[in-house]
Amino acid sequence: MKITPGSVVFASSPLLVLLSLLSAYFLHPYLAIGVMFASAIILFRLSNRAEAKGTARIVGYSCAFACLLLIAALPSGEIGAKPCPDARVGFPGDGAPMLKYFYSPFCPYCPAQESEISRSQYYSESFQVEKYDIRYCKNDAEKFGFSATPCIAMVGKNATIKRCGLVGKEDIARMAIEAS
Repeated sequence: MKITPGSVVFASSPLLVLLSLLSAYFLHPYLAIGVMFASAIILFRLSNRAEAKGTARIVGYSCAFACLLLIAALPSGEIGAKPCPDARVGFPGDGAPMLKYFYSPFCPYCPAQESEISRSQYYSESFQVEKYDIRYCKNDAEKFGFSATPCIAMVGKNATIKRCGLVGKEDIARMAIEAS
């Protein structure tokens, strides 16, 4: 029985993607990136062999691309659980409303939302901010009905006000007043 390059690509591609996934969870982040990058290079080389044609080449390229995407999906050098909330800013005192900010590192609007929150807090100093990475704090996000980012919830004595999307500093200040 002759082993063809196409069958080698078919057999090795899913195994190398699985190896990359396992390395992402069990190895140091930099070592995991090395494993994923090496897997992608191996798959590109296997797929580029002259005898690997058609579907085998497409599978090899797809799996190599998946390994490269896994590198981008690593959460900013941290693997494993993150505390919820992962940051707390401001301590204006008891009875002040709490702004719960849900973000994701892959969200294109989250940096702008974070800037609006910090501006609003700088001018009013009337609320605390807790930041939640929605990938790790799904239970906290579900309490407010959030499944996307950016979302904020202003929790005060009188009310809980929820908003999703980019919320301006004036609206955040108004939410703090209404919730307290």
